[in-house]
Amino acid sequence: VSFDWEDMSTAKDASGQPLLFIGDIGDNLNLRPSIQVYQIAEPALPATADKETISAEPKVWHGSYPDGHHNAEALLVHPKTLRIYVVTKTADGHCAVYAFPEVLAEGKPMILEKIIDLHFPSRNHLGKRPQDACETTAGCFSPDGGRLSIATYSFIHEWHVTPGESLKTTLQNEAHLIEPPLAPQMESLCYDADGETLWFTSERLPTPLYQIKR
Repeated sequence: VSFDWEDMSTAKDASGQPLLFIGDIGDNLNLRPSIQVYQIAEPALPATADKETISAEPKVWHGSYPDGHHNAEALLVHPKTLRIYVVTKTADGHCAVYAFPEVLAEGKPMILEKIIDLHFPSRNHLGKRPQDACETTAGCFSPDGGRLSIATYSFIHEWHVTPGESLKTTLQNEAHLIEPPLAPQMESLCYDADGETLWFTSERLPTPLYQIKR
């Protein structure tokens, strides 16, 4: 049973099978004893949009934070290691990155590892409240793992990832700040196959799809 789906990531397994990871990680009231990430083989799309596709049976990964309850909306899956990361969300921008264990276990909650504390300060953006820049809403790695982006309601923060370095080391570096076009409520972010182009969209109507060339 899902509670609050918030984000989705994609990666390929060792055989090249595309996988989808769905983050059931939202917890606005900070009450959930655990969170879930659903892993499914990406289904083939039907020839026509009016056909419904039933996915294969998912694997469900249950995780518990080591330090209490947290709300989160950003899910990251490393394209090479398939390690799953969650970025928490707070109103003041003081949040953290947590990781599922490198070896996953089905059927029981796993204790997440806290990787690093992050801070997204309030910033002015035309048409947004300064505090909108504090709240993380989405995240993604590029397909080659060379870039990492985390979005708030107002901005996108992007890091270059040096091959072989840990995620903690990457996130200790200063991010490149991207000021995207104004969106009502930016909630979704991904890289194109080229590993450089960013796409994002918003909740609330209208919901255009934006493209940013890096």
